[in-house]
Amino acid sequence: MSYNRIVLPFALALLWGAKAFAQEWEYSHSYIKDTVLYQYHNTYEIPLTHNIVVKEIVEPWTSISTRVGLSLLSPEGELIIRTEHYKPAFWSSQMHFLQNDDGELFTLTTYNPDHDYRSPNYFMNFDTIPDFAILGLYELDDSLNIVRSMEHRFIVDTFEMRGNEWWERSKNRRSGYIHPFSAFVDEDGNIVGNYVKAISFGHEDIAKDTIVFFRMDFDGNLITKVDYPCASTGGDVIPFCWATQSGNMVKINDSTYVMYDLSCSIFGGGGNVIYLDRDFNVTLIRRISHTNAADNYSYIYPSILRSPHNTTYVSSTVSDETKNTYDIHLYEYNDTDGLWGYMHPVHHIKRFYNWDHTASFKGIALDKAGDIYIAYTLNLGLCDCLDSWMMIERLDESMDTISTLYYDINGDVDIHSEAYDIVALSDGGILLTSNSKDMNNTRNRWNTVTKFPAEAFVGIEEAHANGLKVAIAYPNPGKDVLNIRTGLHNARVEVYDTNGKLVHRQAITEDVTPIDAAAWANGVYVWKVYKGHTKAETGKWVKE
Repeated sequence: MSYNRIVLPFALALLWGAKAFAQEWEYSHSYIKDTVLYQYHNTYEIPLTHNIVVKEIVEPWTSISTRVGLSLLSPEGELIIRTEHYKPAFWSSQMHFLQNDDGELFTLTTYNPDHDYRSPNYFMNFDTIPDFAILGLYELDDSLNIVRSMEHRFIVDTFEMRGNEWWERSKNRRSGYIHPFSAFVDEDGNIVGNYVKAISFGHEDIAKDTIVFFRMDFDGNLITKVDYPCASTGGDVIPFCWATQSGNMVKINDSTYVMYDLSCSIFGGGGNVIYLDRDFNVTLIRRISHTNAADNYSYIYPSILRSPHNTTYVSSTVSDETKNTYDIHLYEYNDTDGLWGYMHPVHHIKRFYNWDHTASFKGIALDKAGDIYIAYTLNLGLCDCLDSWMMIERLDESMDTISTLYYDINGDVDIHSEAYDIVALSDGGILLTSNSKDMNNTRNRWNTVTKFPAEAFVGIEEAHANGLKVAIAYPNPGKDVLNIRTGLHNARVEVYDTNGKLVHRQAITEDVTPIDAAAWANGVYVWKVYKGHTKAETGKWVKE
């Protein structure tokens, strides 16, 4: 792991004087009374105005429906307007923002009427259960109000298996519904996308899961729609497993689309790439490998992004059920080279830390220079120690680390924050969206959008000026081991007691440096990380 590109600018700053940068802005929206705030799922920059649309899901405690909240922010982070879209339905967590040639803004999503507010999979109203789900295209005005609705109803089954002890204990109480994966505007100005139509869990007497590819114009007309039964449930064309809500699709040229399906990786560490022509005919299926993936791994909500050099990045949280951990994987695949045989990653990184959990949610972005940004959370699991650090890594195109930075919104151990999305803006800045909750009040939750300037990821002083850290200590409070985590190499850590006495000094050569604190007395200690003769980071650590 390299840190050269952050050290050199810092050294120059020492010679010529560091320019003072400030965190550009931070916007929060809170829900305190009678709501549970899910999270931001999408942040979208409008190209013409550079305004930012932020979408969040809100679930009322007492309602059987969810609300979709949309906020419009100026490039300076000021709230222009906020509105909520409410229907007697559960909206999909996936909402795609699209613009036509005239610059008009649309959203494309699905919803499934009369589902229970806790899950899109469970009908609450047992007497009048609808037998359809909706794929909708909605035009928004400048105030983010829906001014035009173009909806398509598709029949879904309504089977519910009840009165069964195993079923009542199971969390997977799924009834039929549809879920969107991808949507983008093609070169002809139409919308191209795909979704899955899922069957009820446990119902063996009906049609199986189906993956659907479609082309739609901005008047909501379906130009093309092609359905493929999934192989895992009886289909013979698409080997799609649907176990982990995969199925993201990208365009690799004007005549070819590819869909990445990592869900089959749970059956032996592999997956599939399905190639389709413009009419959505399947032309090729290739197996892909996932480095370090074992049989007990499950890929959760993978996201894909097309690179500037005609390859595809695939990022995913990976669940290891035997260890109760979540790893972070980022792959780069050359999906245009040869087009035959087994496809192996060109580059791959894995982030696993000896902390309780890590997680990544659509946490990948590319800036103008082609550098990669990934965002994830350390200690997602709410264990005895409530430390949670949101991490932002900047990587070059070879996936070598340029910088590793840590962000904690308020630095309060009783506040748990979780990164949900990262977006690169046209001015070079980076948006981090996150969800926080007060551990002492389960109904006090809020979402935050933070803009960091591009300079925040250049040097140590610039990172500090924007509220970012280059090293952290955990668990805090702790017992016999103090871990120092940093992307700084060829550095050292020093630990002092409250009297200023040096109790430990150690070189830093890895991402995580464990320090044996078993012989130390309980109390407060001060740790300091040095890069050369410069103090790069400091903090307090409590031994219990």
